[in-house]
Amino acid sequence: MVKRITIILLLIPILIAAQSTEEKDEYITVDNISLNKRVYKVKVKNFQREFKAKICTSTIDSCHGPTQGFNHKILPQMLADAIIDFTIKSGVDSAFDNDSLVRPEERVYLEQLLDKVNSLIENDKSEVQKTTEGVDKFVDEDAATIVLKDKTKFLINSPSKFERQKYYRNVDTTHTHQKENLILNNAVIVFFNNKASAISVEATIECKNSQEHEIIELYNYKYSIPLRAFNFYDNASKLVRVKYVLTGQAKNGEEIEVHVNDIFDYKNIGEKNKGNFGFSIANQRFRLANGENESNSYKVVQRRFFDFFTAIIYSDLMGFNTENSNSLINAQADLIMPLNLGNWAKLTALKQFKLTANVALNNSFENDSRFINFSDTEMVSHFDLMKKNNLNAMIGVDVLSFESKGWFSTYSLGYNLGFYRTGFQYSNTQSSDQDVITKGQVLSISHGPYVNFEFRPQDNFGADIMLSLEEFNLNDQLEVNERDFRDDIIIQDQSNSFLVKHNLVNVSTNFYWLTNPGKTTGGVYARVGVAYHTASDAIFPQVLVGYATNLTSFVNRFKPKSSTTPDENK
Repeated sequence: MVKRITIILLLIPILIAAQSTEEKDEYITVDNISLNKRVYKVKVKNFQREFKAKICTSTIDSCHGPTQGFNHKILPQMLADAIIDFTIKSGVDSAFDNDSLVRPEERVYLEQLLDKVNSLIENDKSEVQKTTEGVDKFVDEDAATIVLKDKTKFLINSPSKFERQKYYRNVDTTHTHQKENLILNNAVIVFFNNKASAISVEATIECKNSQEHEIIELYNYKYSIPLRAFNFYDNASKLVRVKYVLTGQAKNGEEIEVHVNDIFDYKNIGEKNKGNFGFSIANQRFRLANGENESNSYKVVQRRFFDFFTAIIYSDLMGFNTENSNSLINAQADLIMPLNLGNWAKLTALKQFKLTANVALNNSFENDSRFINFSDTEMVSHFDLMKKNNLNAMIGVDVLSFESKGWFSTYSLGYNLGFYRTGFQYSNTQSSDQDVITKGQVLSISHGPYVNFEFRPQDNFGADIMLSLEEFNLNDQLEVNERDFRDDIIIQDQSNSFLVKHNLVNVSTNFYWLTNPGKTTGGVYARVGVAYHTASDAIFPQVLVGYATNLTSFVNRFKPKSSTTPDENK
């Protein structure tokens, strides 16, 4: 009882930390500065690759801002100029209307602000973030530059006669946009697991027969778009070629289609072969615009190792019953690596590679319900090798996937290969008072196909439902007291031959919830699952609740990148 209470008390702070909200002011005070003999307070807020600032009057703490985003490596002189310019233009002080009013000593002190900002941001990082950055020491590197073009051509699908009569009775359908141009105004792109999961483009149709131009919105509402499609991507199979398009509808009912590579350029960074270029990029959201004060290009960031990886600490609620074999406290590591090796519109071949490793932290020899315990000539159920494992790992590959974009879902057919380690204790009864005890570990493997349903709405929530058929068997050569573990101790059960040979049916549902998406990538991880042993009709249920450090591969929501000045990204 004392152990259970202790474990619960350890979990409570983790869950409370995960539930922290954004109600507090996320702009942290850095320092007080002086401009034109007036004192102001500078507050900053850190984003992934930049920070923003607010300028506040010291008397009533009335803040102006935020400013534009500043790179952490900006020159101190440039930051000082930008702060002065913002203070003048935002009207913080009507008497301060010219940068010539800044005294030399005030500018010198202001140029020290960048070091103080970076120091404050470093100290404000969580311990988990510092640890992962210490292991993964590579700094963010740009993978490529995405450029929004100025103008493009488009294809037209005219409405049918029935559609004209039913939907466009009061619309002039005699005019066609055939051979007209499309002016590209702005675009928002969301990259998720190496695909553009959402693209929205605002464009203007240059109407030849009218002085009024028509505004139209283009979307990729049919499917997500792989990165290679931005560069005239053809699949490995020459039998099927797909041109990925954005689609919108004009007022006259015509469907406008534009190839994605006619809207964007995905270019190498740097001159000739000196720059970076790659298709493995971090999940991110940003805006491009052909406007006077906005940039039409953006440097997308390469994905680092810890972007693929998440660590999870969770409790199996079934473990509160000491008669169950479920481990109360578990540590898990998940690795998801997007591949997207072949793409045909909604179909993807070899979508992703998955690795899961799980350790039962309290599944030891202290409780005989959590290891195999037998004596003399007793035999052990084959299912106990899985139920009472203390270490397992699973490797899976989504072989073929189908995307249902309207349902924010992807359905995948894949194959799993699993590994399990299980502890045992054998008691050899002796004529004397004390028995001979033998303890050890045995290894098992499993393999089989699965069907997975991914649900990834553009929200702080995600879910998976998986059904798998697995052939689970002991894979160890071991003798205990001259008894062969495989032949004399384990009860060999007949496998089921329905669809594929199997003796386990696994059904599980995983839930992922970002508790504070504006501040952290961590959140709640929950799982409800059951394993069914076909030979003995036995089941092994699990109800898991815990905290995951990084849910960026499971939840399609993250902080947007802010618009920058035109010269900053070029």
